[in-house]
Amino acid sequence: RKLMETPKKVTLKNIGSVINTDKPEFSPVISLDGSALYFTSRRQWENKASDRNIDPRKNMHPEDVYVSFKDFDGEWMDPYRLEFCDSLQNEATVALSSDERRIYVYQDSKGNGDIFYSDFTTNKFQEVNHLREGKINTDSWETHCTVTPDGQHMYFVSDRKGGFGGRDIYRVVKMPDGSWSEPVNLGPNINGPMDEESPFISIDNKTLYFSSNGPKSMGGFDVFVTVRDDNNEWSAPINLGYPLNSAVDDLFYTTTVDGLTGYL
Repeated sequence: RKLMETPKKVTLKNIGSVINTDKPEFSPVISLDGSALYFTSRRQWENKASDRNIDPRKNMHPEDVYVSFKDFDGEWMDPYRLEFCDSLQNEATVALSSDERRIYVYQDSKGNGDIFYSDFTTNKFQEVNHLREGKINTDSWETHCTVTPDGQHMYFVSDRKGGFGGRDIYRVVKMPDGSWSEPVNLGPNINGPMDEESPFISIDNKTLYFSSNGPKSMGGFDVFVTVRDDNNEWSAPINLGYPLNSAVDDLFYTTTVDGLTGYL
């Protein structure tokens, strides 16, 4: 009620039926220039190959990754499914490198679910590879990541032991030999007793958006923002407010390079 009494100057608009269907569409990842939108959908495959792995609990098809591009008039074109998708496997969008040559995806084929990646070569995205560097993936649940535009820092989500409760956000730094450093928990200023999810680092390498279902949420997950100072300390997270956030789950927030247009 407090947040709804002071609404923010935000125009919230459904992206439309070219992208959205009567099935779930979620986890959008927008390219820096705003011309390509990668997202996850649980729609049926055209040849019905995905019918063999319908989730009996939710009566839904597996998750697959799609991409749509804007045409010359700024309208979204019909999306197509990326080449690495398996009709019997869940693949969900997680993050995109600044040059769009690497896409990070979530798969539940190992452990409790891990982060994978696919590289764009010979005019298509190749088979997904398990992210083996460092200690990012474990036997715990790793759900999401974001990589700084320079490729030197990764923030990822895990429910591993030693956190502050539920899923926490961790950070790793690229070492001189190309490997990732030991993961460091972002600390109690960011991570609370509940869950933190879907981090997204902006072009400035210091503004971090993420979702949390902690006590400062309107209900379910809300999108928050925090800024890192020169001493690597994070500011107290700010709820992005209503109407961007609602009383249900608001997740997977990403923005274009100017930060003026976001997708969730």
